[in-house]
Amino acid sequence: MNPMRRSDRAMAEEKAWQVLDEGVYGILATTDEDGWPHGVPLNYVRVENKLFFHSAVAGKKLSNIQANPKVCFTVIGNHEVQPKQFTINFESVMVYGQAIEVSAVEDKVSALMHLVRKYSPGFEVSGEAYARAAVDKTRLFQIDIEHISGKERHS
Repeated sequence: MNPMRRSDRAMAEEKAWQVLDEGVYGILATTDEDGWPHGVPLNYVRVENKLFFHSAVAGKKLSNIQANPKVCFTVIGNHEVQPKQFTINFESVMVYGQAIEVSAVEDKVSALMHLVRKYSPGFEVSGEAYARAAVDKTRLFQIDIEHISGKERHS
């Protein structure tokens, strides 16, 4: 990875993990077989050093991952426009890694349950029933995080 140009805005790694965990959605960046970039917003959950996301059974991001599994995932944390200063206070985190499909049914259900606990706390019982019913109609991917960096500006 190239060094951050504005190293004075580098976020401590511990805080970067926190911003990643607290994010509601992120942007998955992939490239297609012709080298064109593609970014798609999606929900996710981090478990240890992996990000998990689910998908339909077909689509552009899936064909892109198949062509090139190297991905970047970006999350924007707290942000506030500062109109008088012509700037924005922000927190952002980027992770890089390889997207790998999770295919074993129980592993898929486990990852889906992590998503349920993040986005639907208190609904674990019905969430598990939903996950088990959807497991054959859902593809599940993990990104093995190889690098994380965060950047922030606060005035």
